[in-house]
Amino acid sequence: MYIYVVSNEKGGVAKTTTTINLAAGLARAGKSVLVVDMDPQASATSVLVGHKNAELTIYHLLKDQKRQIPAESAIRPSSEAKVFIIPSGPLLANAEVEFVKYIDNQRLLLNRLQEVATEFTFDFAVIDSPPRSLFLNRNCLFAADEVIVPLFTDLFSIEGIVDLVDDISMIAQSRGKKIEVGFLLCRVERTKSAQQIAQELREVYSHRVFNTLISKNVDVSDAHSQHVSVLTYAPASVGALAYQQFAQEILSHHGQ
Repeated sequence: MYIYVVSNEKGGVAKTTTTINLAAGLARAGKSVLVVDMDPQASATSVLVGHKNAELTIYHLLKDQKRQIPAESAIRPSSEAKVFIIPSGPLLANAEVEFVKYIDNQRLLLNRLQEVATEFTFDFAVIDSPPRSLFLNRNCLFAADEVIVPLFTDLFSIEGIVDLVDDISMIAQSRGKKIEVGFLLCRVERTKSAQQIAQELREVYSHRVFNTLISKNVDVSDAHSQHVSVLTYAPASVGALAYQQFAQEILSHHGQ
């Protein structure tokens, strides 16, 4: 099970949208996908499950140090075929205070996902990370094989990229493995400033910037209110085609 983490320290930069639609795109390519909602706001859970009231969530799995709750008991089917989810909920907001006392607490998520990988044959896990939570984000990054950083083509969106890349490098060193990083340009508009920022980003990070561009498209946000991905809601839309292309680009990196 290859683990993608969708991460950006800023909120409102299409992390959840990218998580949901990448998962749906991979599933449409015949892959089995597990979404892990690590955001206490539980937006991915709301879209893929229809509510935020799951009895068992990722909070309960992280809290359960003795593994008395099997990871499989928290895995639920979603509104997207071949996409499953470990939901989140508001209790996860307490994690930073509750779990800080746990030994090796940055490995809590990785430990549970390793358990999942031994029991299931998911091809990919896609983790929706929260904004502004050092503890939860560190757990997400520590579990990652690769980090996808969604960005808007404006100066405010790209602030903090250097710090995030540095954090990923430090975690990769502590794990003793390489963690890949890729930047996905979202809600791209055809303005001179947007084109200039995109060009500068490619000049600095070159191969780390995905070729796929996710244009601004109202169908993407409308799909959320229908509790499905844009690939299900409006499969012929610009947004759906872009996310399907992104899924194919991801698969090409795996030689598929």
